[in-house]
Amino acid sequence: QQQQQHQKPKQHWRLPPAVTEGCDIAPGAAQEDLGRLCPPFAASSSWGQLPALDNDGEHIWDSLIVLEYIHDAFSGAPLLPTMPLLRAKVRLWTKHVDADIVPHFHRLLFANDSEARDEARLALSQGLADFQAAMAPESEGPFFLGDDFSMADIALAPWWQRMCTALRAYRKFDPSGCPRLQAWFEAVEARPSFRATVVDPERLI
Repeated sequence: QQQQQHQKPKQHWRLPPAVTEGCDIAPGAAQEDLGRLCPPFAASSSWGQLPALDNDGEHIWDSLIVLEYIHDAFSGAPLLPTMPLLRAKVRLWTKHVDADIVPHFHRLLFANDSEARDEARLALSQGLADFQAAMAPESEGPFFLGDDFSMADIALAPWWQRMCTALRAYRKFDPSGCPRLQAWFEAVEARPSFRATVVDPERLI
């Protein structure tokens, strides 16, 4: 009860101001350069990690932590369901993206020898297959939970885009092996929020 009294009231959902506005940051800039090129970013992310969020002086970084913060701090469509079991499921598979998909994407893209790339490709395929198997049937809706867009969808979307662009161009990644994810991404791409923030695929390649 005492904790609830100290909670800030939820603000109306909006896109917070970008901390990199007005900064001369090229795509792919090294993390050690970001603080020099953009002091507001350095103030928002003391670990030097992207993404970073500055919400009226409240500085948050780390992708998954930023998502949790947005869910808690802003009103609007929730990123987590209200039912405890579904809530736990979304958190579990959001973590799965971070732990069992993203690292293998990086390994496959940047590994120098063919053996390491083969291992990363197999691990990435398994991570995607596990995520796909955990999704609601497409008959219930296109997203991870069906009709409800959630944190799990947000966690995977930018990486799937990179797989279908950079990884396809440089490592011959074939998205047709994940038909459920292909249908899912079509629905993600149709969302106004995605269209407003998506990175131009040409910049990823």
